Amino acid sequence: MSLSDSDEDNSVSNILSIFKRDLKIKMKKWADDVYSEIDDMVKSLHNEVKEIKNEQKQMNARITKLERELKASTELKTSVSKIETKERRTEKKLEEIEENGKHTRNLMRSNNLVIFGLPEIPNENPMQQQHEVEQFHY
Repeated sequence: MSLSDSDEDNSVSNILSIFKRDLKIKMKKWADDVYSEIDDMVKSLHNEVKEIKNEQKQMNARITKLERELKASTELKTSVSKIETKERRTEKKLEEIEENGKHTRNLMRSNNLVIFGLPEIPNENPMQQQHEVEQFHY
C-alpha cells in the first residue's frame, strides 16, 4: 500500500504541526525557566543592594561617631596643651618666688648685725642706723 502524495503531504504536515507544537511548548518552558532564573537573580541582587545600603548606613554612622570623637580628642589635646603651658608658667613663677624668698632670707640675715655698745632705738630706719654706726665707729 502506497501513500498518495496528498496523504504523504498530510503526514508531513501533521509531523511538522506536532513538531511545531512541541517546539512551542519546549520554548515556552525554556523561556519560563529563563524568566524564573532572571527573576531569582533580580531578587537576589535586590537583597544584596539592600544589605549594602544597610552596611553603608552603619559605616556612615561609625564615620560620624569617629569624626565627633576626633574633634573631641583634638579639643582635649588643645586643652591639655594650654594646661601644660600654664603649668610651665606657674612652675617658672614658683621657681622665681622661691629664688626671691631665698634672696630675701639672705638679705634679712645680712642685716642682722649685732654691734655691742650701740643702743637699739625702736622704729629706727636703715639710714638712721647707718648714721649711728658711723658715729659709733669714730
